[in-house]
Amino acid sequence: MLNSSVVLHPKFSINCSDDSNYWRLPQPSSRVFLSSLTAGYAAMLIIAIFATVTIFILAALHLYFVRHFVSSRSRRIPLYWLLGLFPVSSACFLAGMMMPRAANFLFAIAWIYMMLCLIVLIETMKRLFGGRGEMSRLLIENKQNISFRVPPCCCCCKCLPSIYPSEKNLRRVEWMVYQTVAVRIIITVIAITLIAEMQDDVERLITILTCLSTIQNISMLLAIFGCHTLVTLARERLGSFRMLALFRIIDGTMGLFSLYDLFSNVLVKYNAFSCGPVLSKRGKSNYWYAFVLICGLSLMSCLATFLFHPRKSEIFDRHPCRSASQKTIASMEETDHEK
Repeated sequence: MLNSSVVLHPKFSINCSDDSNYWRLPQPSSRVFLSSLTAGYAAMLIIAIFATVTIFILAALHLYFVRHFVSSRSRRIPLYWLLGLFPVSSACFLAGMMMPRAANFLFAIAWIYMMLCLIVLIETMKRLFGGRGEMSRLLIENKQNISFRVPPCCCCCKCLPSIYPSEKNLRRVEWMVYQTVAVRIIITVIAITLIAEMQDDVERLITILTCLSTIQNISMLLAIFGCHTLVTLARERLGSFRMLALFRIIDGTMGLFSLYDLFSNVLVKYNAFSCGPVLSKRGKSNYWYAFVLICGLSLMSCLATFLFHPRKSEIFDRHPCRSASQKTIASMEETDHEK
């Protein structure tokens, strides 16, 4: 299936004589590409459309839960951002499958939105704590320092220090997360510019893009590490809100993006995809990349629907299963915030 190709279109054909120089090979327009699909690629597209529609239906259900069962407006707004992760990402990937020329740009949008969701998660956690100052005060009262020995990679690293949970130190850990959006946007702009301007010097282009990708991955790992650190600090206090599970969903989505991105590059390098007649090896790699991620996002969306049913998280304080006292406390919090 990996080596299946689209049927030759009379208006577009790739010259695969220099197959190694796939950066210079043109991509077809969406009209030409969609009119040239074989049964195999058409089946993949239909499955991707069905999975994306499923994601949007579940997103509408999530929106209903948040709109009707979360009383605090200050809590609803960040949740709107978070529940948009799956539909926005799947829409970008589906559009990338249909428009090979715009695929890399659309994939970058999905990545940036996912990074924004990571930041929104941290802001939501702080809001549930009552702010950074209240979080610092509670950690100091409980004699709980900021530990960088967090799972899954650093729990056994005894050399990593623990620091005092002051507001300044908490802000520094937060910036470990915030920096990744700026880095991702800057590197994406640089990469798109280089791909457009350096197609005659492919070896140098690939070297520079590899360096940029390394910086990008280091930035992302630093953000994930900082988020792990903060979520671990808040795990006990915010356990009833299932914030740790929410972080695992976002973390798992990022892992899915990164792992298959690496896997896709390996497949291209070792010629798992054939070139032509309409798509290059890179174009076919992008097509499979988007298809696999859409399927993964649909599964993650179903999992999120199960994990965050209003009965299972106290953030849905208006749900009928919540006690009268919980609803009263939530109402008082909303009144205080409006004041």
